Amino acid sequence: MTRLNILFFSSFAELNSLGLGFEVLPPMCTITMKEQNTTIPCKPIETEHGVANVTWVKETNNVDDARRYVLPNGTLFISNVEENDRGSYRCILTSGNYSVTSAFAYLMFAGTGVWQIKPRNNTVEEGRAVRLTCHMASLPVASYIWLKDDAPLPVNKSRYYQPKPGVLQITNVQPQDQGMFRCKAINDMLNEEFLSNWGYLTVVPRKNEEGHLFQHSLLAVPSKVEVHKGEEAVLECITDDEEPDLHWTRIDETPIAKNRTIRKGQGSLVFPSVSEQDTGVYNCTAVSKKSRDPISTQMIEFTMMTPPKVQLSMSVSKRPVPLNTNVSNGETVRITCATWGTPAPSISWYKNGILHVETGRHKFTNKNSTKTFNSEDLFIGIIMSTDTGLYQCVTRNRAGVASDAFILNIPMVANLPLPPVNVSAVAIDHESVNVSWMPSPDNVSGYIINFITDKQVQELQSLTNQTFASVNKLLPGHTYIFYIRSFLISDGSKKGLFSEASNYITIKLKEEVDNTDKIRMPVVTLYPKSPTELYANWTLVECKTKCPIMQQNIQWKRKRKHYHLEEFLQPNVTEYTINNLQPNKSYKVRVLLATSAGYPEHMIRLPWYTVRMPRSSSDLPRDNVFLIVHLSTCSQRPTEVLVNWTLDASLQKDLANYHVLYNTSTSVWQKELPTTETSLTLTDLVPRTCYGVKVRATYSTGRNSTESYLKTICTLPQPPHILSQHSNTNRIKVKKLRTKVLNTTSVRITWKHTPRKIQVDFYTIRVENVESDPNSQTETPEDKRSEVKGTHLEAAGRGPRSPQPTKYEDFRDTDHEVKLYRVTNRKLTVTSLKQDHNYKVTVTASTTTLTGHSATTYVTPDEGVPTAPLNVTWVPASPKDAVLTWSPPRLINGRLVHYLVKFSHDQQEWRNQTVPPDSTTTQIQDLVSNTNYTVLIAGRTGKGVGASTTVYIYIRATLEPELHRNTESVAVISVVSFLVIVTCVVAVLLCLRILRLRNNSPSVFQDDGTSEGMDPLRDGLNHHRMLDILDDIDDVDDGSKRLLQTVSTTQAVFSKNMKEFNLRSMYNSSQVDHHSSPDGAGVAPAVSS
Repeated sequence: MTRLNILFFSSFAELNSLGLGFEVLPPMCTITMKEQNTTIPCKPIETEHGVANVTWVKETNNVDDARRYVLPNGTLFISNVEENDRGSYRCILTSGNYSVTSAFAYLMFAGTGVWQIKPRNNTVEEGRAVRLTCHMASLPVASYIWLKDDAPLPVNKSRYYQPKPGVLQITNVQPQDQGMFRCKAINDMLNEEFLSNWGYLTVVPRKNEEGHLFQHSLLAVPSKVEVHKGEEAVLECITDDEEPDLHWTRIDETPIAKNRTIRKGQGSLVFPSVSEQDTGVYNCTAVSKKSRDPISTQMIEFTMMTPPKVQLSMSVSKRPVPLNTNVSNGETVRITCATWGTPAPSISWYKNGILHVETGRHKFTNKNSTKTFNSEDLFIGIIMSTDTGLYQCVTRNRAGVASDAFILNIPMVANLPLPPVNVSAVAIDHESVNVSWMPSPDNVSGYIINFITDKQVQELQSLTNQTFASVNKLLPGHTYIFYIRSFLISDGSKKGLFSEASNYITIKLKEEVDNTDKIRMPVVTLYPKSPTELYANWTLVECKTKCPIMQQNIQWKRKRKHYHLEEFLQPNVTEYTINNLQPNKSYKVRVLLATSAGYPEHMIRLPWYTVRMPRSSSDLPRDNVFLIVHLSTCSQRPTEVLVNWTLDASLQKDLANYHVLYNTSTSVWQKELPTTETSLTLTDLVPRTCYGVKVRATYSTGRNSTESYLKTICTLPQPPHILSQHSNTNRIKVKKLRTKVLNTTSVRITWKHTPRKIQVDFYTIRVENVESDPNSQTETPEDKRSEVKGTHLEAAGRGPRSPQPTKYEDFRDTDHEVKLYRVTNRKLTVTSLKQDHNYKVTVTASTTTLTGHSATTYVTPDEGVPTAPLNVTWVPASPKDAVLTWSPPRLINGRLVHYLVKFSHDQQEWRNQTVPPDSTTTQIQDLVSNTNYTVLIAGRTGKGVGASTTVYIYIRATLEPELHRNTESVAVISVVSFLVIVTCVVAVLLCLRILRLRNNSPSVFQDDGTSEGMDPLRDGLNHHRMLDILDDIDDVDDGSKRLLQTVSTTQAVFSKNMKEFNLRSMYNSSQVDHHSSPDGAGVAPAVSS
């Protein structure tokens, strides 16, 4: 759906009067097809002065030729679209000396990519639920159809629900649901259909183990949902309960409007038309129908994407001013662009329709952003007339675009000083420049030397009152631009007058001679291609001063020889093949880099890389270390071969495509694949036929292609139990056969062969369920059964460049209990096995003509350890307690016994606690406030403790008051403060009472202000004055009585039990700072009573 936004510039009325506004904006993206005609709309507003001129720009070039031209209404028309038409376009409106631009409008071609999410094999107990997903990269977005056993899904089954394209929910799974599931993606514009791989759904009987209840749980669904306003939104919620009881709530406790939502599927919440009031964080809770207790809760963040809004403001010399204010020469200007939207929009600056970059006196500062807000300042220092123009801020997010602009006016001043003339610059050395100029004809106070390098955006300045200056500490090898401005400060004037810029001088500094500590020599990888050919590959690294590489020199020599051979190469070469070497000899190789200053000094200290050439071709490595290929096939698919490959990361930068070549003795085929593909299934092959396969990687830069070694594999026969008859030999043997149980249905098998000098083409693996065949029980005595558990060892991999081990899980063998596989690598993962069944594993190494002796071992898939728990979060319950919440592990690999929670403040002394398997939350207590804690959470099965998830906890001493938190410490402090205040009031009242009693006691006053038994009053205080003071004290005493009565009748904020702290009373008697941190975990708000 195309969104067209009407855009006017409201900040400055002159823009609209000039017609610099859009009535129709170009769409954010236009999708078309090659060799078709297409249009990109753009329409300016009409004013009384006419319509602005419309021009179109692609990247940085104007678009105007016979095939691409602008229609009278401003629309761009492109006929017979070609490949080079793909890219970003902008519509520019021009009126007089000012121009505004639209945001980028992208022209893209319809097409499809790879399957990013494929259906996977799933094993589900009867009565539970499963969620299948698939997704394919497609422009425009593809539609999806789910197929079961190559037939569309039945439409009358309420247990099948598709909440979103590419998502299938199956609830209350039944045995008839077992089968092969896959997706069909349909691109309507291309009118093409694509099928994904199969995913097999296996339904097994429910395990009713004695003493263990059937534990229900919520299935994993997306935790974030984003939609546009008015679109439909689906918040998924699915449980494996046959009779689900799902409850939806909002985390802010706002009621969910029933007239705005629909419940579909098992319990998914659907919003037919989303609005702002629907956004928030939702909780889906599964409730037990027996106990009515919550079983598990799932949190989903629901966001509505909103188009941006933008506002400009300006300040001149730190004073806020209106946007239409004229700016004087020499002042500084700060233009602030603030934008709102969801998600936070990005900001781009333009001047007169041209992208404005940070350079010289123009800098982007004060960048500030949140989830829905973004702001940025354009700072212009020491304004001059060339800064006049129309400045535009364009903001953009996934929901739309917005823009605002204004014209910066700088009036000319008559008495400005003239700039200096005849500016010249001379480089003294690689980091110093002498600059000189002729003085300005006017009397000036001084000069400002401005200079900037081509590699930096910040302009540097230097002041002087002379007509020459020396600029030091520059960067060697860089190009600098200098210009001079004169300034005049008049007597009594607070502001200076600055001239325009002088003529610009460009100078390039010499490069410093690079030593070994300034330039890093490349690391060279060596690979023998034959006994006399050596392939070298390396990666270029720039020196610290960013000096360009001018030439390369590759050197090689025999080990322990004092002389070497060499070859000079171009700067962009990263590989070279050395020929005419001697077999079985050691050689040293290195690559040197030269800049314009020459090669590094002290080359004798630079390292060499050593390699020994093979004695013969049989000693060569099995794989090209830069492109490794593995082949595999199985008895269930004897006409298919799976090809997997891995290209070295250093060669993937300029990769263009892959070519897969495979052949028999009579025919050759080739398939081209994009760079995103790393596997291919060869189909429609002939059983019992040997095929040779190699992969070639080609590059867009013209460098030589990388080609893998030829790999050979023979497809299995039909039926699979009739193996190919090869000549047996004692020269090939399989050794170190190992098996490792991954879970209750999967086993990893690894092995090696001897001798290594014989090139083995492939390996045949036979996996036989010996417990299903009574005749084979004699082959597995009890002593061999005990030996099985000793073979569960982890096999070492072949390094990070090796592809993943072949994994077969796309089929299920129900007709017989023997499975055959053939692979070219030395590891295999077998799935869909039966738990607690004993399997006999036999591995045989073969060439296309010979078959060696096999090796045999036994393995029993049993219970494994679980993976790490997911989505671990925590919230503070009190200054000493924290509540942990998590989701179950992705793979249980057996029956979960309990969760193990460990926490420590120093990672040396740990405290443990266990959590029942049906619970995914717990509270850890007696923590120390303001202390960092490390918490580990792991699941435990009968096999042992699985992988753990780590979370870090830090609780402040004062928490935000919430109803569910422990407020004992806050209550104690408040009660103590209250008692101290009451005590002080009582003490004051007692003192006042004593003074009053003394006043009422009988005394005979004499004429000098004294009484019998009393000292004379100080300061000449007579008895009449004393009586007046006592009357005032008596009035204060009455006020104190009223204060005591008020305190005694006040409702208590705290109850007798400190844990029953009345928060509502505290809320009513306190003011909470709503600008406190939004993070509720361990952050306390500012509270003032």
